[in-house]
Order: sequence, then structure tokens, then C-alpha cells
Amino acid sequence: GSASIVYGCRAWIQLSQSGSQSITGSGGVSSITDQGTGATQITFTNTMPDGNYSMVSGAQQSSDSSVNYGFSLCMQTNATTHAIIIYRPTATSDTKEDNSKIYCAFFR
Repeated sequence: GSASIVYGCRAWIQLSQSGSQSITGSGGVSSITDQGTGATQITFTNTMPDGNYSMVSGAQQSSDSSVNYGFSLCMQTNATTHAIIIYRPTATSDTKEDNSKIYCAFFR
């Protein structure tokens, strides 16, 4: 019962980058493509109206106790048909690492 515009989640995914990358669960996602260590292309089922969308994400903490848990999960590419995400185990390093549980939701 509101006259305001609602911006819903257009796509969401839980994925594993470990080994052969795989989708654990998703909605609005047609496929993923391995882009190398720590990088994944997420292809949307429906094209976004433009590139002005946002991602909310998280990841499982590293199993390496020496890793700083201030990880970085960023969107490298935000095309209308797909997004490319990159996982880094620390926020201060450019070293990429595969993670077994990554969670992303895309809003527009």
C-alpha cells in the first residue's frame, strides 16, 4: 500500500569458485563462467535495463588462520547482461583466491 517506487532484487546467487565453479542456488541467473583464480562471470537470465545496478555480497571466511578477514569482494564489470566479481582474501592485497561460498544479490 505505498505510492513509492520499489527496487527489488533482480538476481541472486550462491556459488563456489573451488575446483570446477558451481552454482549452489540462484534466481535470475542463467550461468556462471570461471574467469580465473578468484574471478567469476555471473550471467543474468534477464538483461538489466542499464549498468546502474548495485551488488550486495559476502563470502565465507578463509580457512587459512593467517589471513586477515577483511576480505574484498568487488564487481569488476557491470554490463547489462552480466557481472564479473573478484574475491581477494584481504582488503589490502591484489592476490586473488577461489572461495567455496560466495553470496551476491543484484538490485536495480
